[in-house]
Amino acid sequence: VGGSGVDRPRGGFVQFGTNPQQSKRAELLLEARRLINERAPEKAIKALQPLMTGGKNDPEALYLAGVICESIMRFADAAMYAKRSLDQLEHPEPLILLARIERAQGKTDEAIRLCERAEKMSRPGMPYARFAQIVRGGSLEEAGRFDEARKVIEPLIKEAEASGQPAPPNLL
Repeated sequence: VGGSGVDRPRGGFVQFGTNPQQSKRAELLLEARRLINERAPEKAIKALQPLMTGGKNDPEALYLAGVICESIMRFADAAMYAKRSLDQLEHPEPLILLARIERAQGKTDEAIRLCERAEKMSRPGMPYARFAQIVRGGSLEEAGRFDEARKVIEPLIKEAEASGQPAPPNLL
């Protein structure tokens, strides 16, 4: 947007601009992703610190730190990073992350509410609505609301079948 060096999402959270600050940002994000792939989550979070401390609140770095914390079951930290990301940029991804965290902790009603909010926020053609529907369907099922879950999940399975793609494993 403008001279900020950050373009709004087309296929991902944000895209990198070309100014020097964005180059350093890109370098730090890529380093964190490399460390994630090497199964070094604590080092990955540390690599993101310059983007998240000292008054800096990069929404993608905060979201990524939340995803990392969720993967190592540090749910309180994951939720904190997701909320900070959401405070910086109203976007479906941190909402879906928060929904997954709530679901993992058995708070299915809150997970469902967050997914519905993410679905409303998602733009046509973006994958976020589908991701939110997957989490919402699973949350409904875990809450024992099987008819509602079926109404959410069946169209996703049919869509996958019609496109020749396999349905995500958690929908089978």
